[in-house]
Amino acid sequence: MLTCTRWFFEAVGGFDETFQQYGGEDWEWAHRAWAQGALLAHEPLAVAWHDGPDWADRSPADARRAKNAETLALADRIPVAGSRGRALTPTRPEHVVRLQGPLSPAAAFV
Repeated sequence: MLTCTRWFFEAVGGFDETFQQYGGEDWEWAHRAWAQGALLAHEPLAVAWHDGPDWADRSPADARRAKNAETLALADRIPVAGSRGRALTPTRPEHVVRLQGPLSPAAAFV
């Protein structure tokens, strides 16, 4: 469940529209918000209700396929240590370094 002002939601960039099924977009949005300095809080007494079918209407095989796809999508989008399963490597670089000016090979290595 997510609660914030519309201004903040839009300032962070809204939900990632490439998520095609339920799940994952909230985790990805929360990571972007956190990366931009948001303070996230957990309210254990909060209650959220979904209007419509959720995981309960899926077969175990369909649910497993959907959750595996969500895990792979999040592994690419949230580059935080411990946020992805073992042996999952991202397809996007976690860090990009741009060197300024001409450097010797030794300086570029360092």
